[in-house]
Amino acid sequence: MMILEEKGSGWSRRVGGLLLVVAFVGSGCTDLTSQDDRFTEDPDDVQFAPSLGIDLDDFEDHPAGLLYRLDAFGEGPEASPGAEIEVAMTGWLPSGEVFAEWDSVDPLSFVLGQPQFEVVAGVHEGVNGMVTGEIRTLVVPPYLGYGGAPPPDSGVPTHSWLVYRVELVTVDGQGGGPD
Repeated sequence: MMILEEKGSGWSRRVGGLLLVVAFVGSGCTDLTSQDDRFTEDPDDVQFAPSLGIDLDDFEDHPAGLLYRLDAFGEGPEASPGAEIEVAMTGWLPSGEVFAEWDSVDPLSFVLGQPQFEVVAGVHEGVNGMVTGEIRTLVVPPYLGYGGAPPPDSGVPTHSWLVYRVELVTVDGQGGGPD
């Protein structure tokens, strides 16, 4: 960092600090929650409501860090990054409280792999590779959920684990499964 005035002056400290902030932001190190959230809790330490039916022994580890369970096979087009998809999805807090819900009559539409506030990274990761008609349950850690910035008035606490049941309804406008 380069200091432009004599050391100790308020102006030089402000410029020096600004240069440090610019260097930090310019380095791409602006996601301040992902590394801290990653180790917030071990899923074995989370108390899931019995109504959610979460037995972690039934779940597979996803390379991104979430857990998933195949609840129903599908048959049809596969979701991949860049595909426009529709999902029927319910999101729960570990307590069993519903915080988000879309059904197959009025599904949630989004482009897989393109971030948007309604769809956390863990859902993007968990849906990637699903085929239409397939249903999965996802257990999403805080760093793939909302982390320290849940939507206002959502009822989702900061750094919360999330549970989703997701059915892939369409991929690029095409459904699947038997007629």
